[in-house]
Amino acid sequence: MRIVCVLSAHDAARWPTLLALALPGHQIVTTGELTAPPQPSEIIVVLGQSPGDSVADFSARIIYVDVAAAGARSGETTSAMVDDERERFIATSVRIALAPVLSKHLPLAMVAAMARNRVIGNAGQLPWHEPADLAHFKRTTTGHAVIMGRKTWDSLGRPLPRRRNLVVTRQPGFIANGAEVFADLTQAIAAARATDGEPMIIGGGEIYALALPFATRIELTEIACEPPGDAYFPALGSEWIVADSRTSGACTFCTWIRT
Repeated sequence: MRIVCVLSAHDAARWPTLLALALPGHQIVTTGELTAPPQPSEIIVVLGQSPGDSVADFSARIIYVDVAAAGARSGETTSAMVDDERERFIATSVRIALAPVLSKHLPLAMVAAMARNRVIGNAGQLPWHEPADLAHFKRTTTGHAVIMGRKTWDSLGRPLPRRRNLVVTRQPGFIANGAEVFADLTQAIAAARATDGEPMIIGGGEIYALALPFATRIELTEIACEPPGDAYFPALGSEWIVADSRTSGACTFCTWIRT
């Protein structure tokens, strides 16, 4: 993610260094360097109290976070520290303040197949057999961390090979041989991100619904049928657009991205 700083002349030399320390792995730029609109899947976080005219055209995809006040408060409480200690302290404060925003918009994919009536399963089983979709699922998820609910894990019957398997369940003491178990979805996502830049949610219905607010991409296969079922894929809001689509037989493979 790009982190765009709205800076005064006084802070121009200080904040980029602090932010690079606070947010390793992110691209730190100033508004003077922001010359092109963000990509459809990209979120820009603007740090500063009063956005300047240079970012006005990009406001639809920008999240404003005021960290100047937090930095000032940190400076006041750390006046006895040497400069390096103070910078580390402020950087930690900034990282904590931005954690909810950054975790929401870091890459997170969902991979699913649904019927025309949004059914994704019935009694723990797929209501169709489409080899093309199974091959698509394997190609898409291999090499990634895959996060699933307990019912999806039970339906698989084994860990998916060449993938890091993470299971989310509220069942105390649940053991999934070959997988890691978490009681909370956000904990599972955070753990997956330690080894995967884009973890993937693979079901079921409840997990998809919980993960949707955090997702940035959805690989969704639409199956040309309307079977009965007891699990459904959640409806998508207007913030989602189709970036790519292709049809093969009864399957339409769509890539949705958050705008």
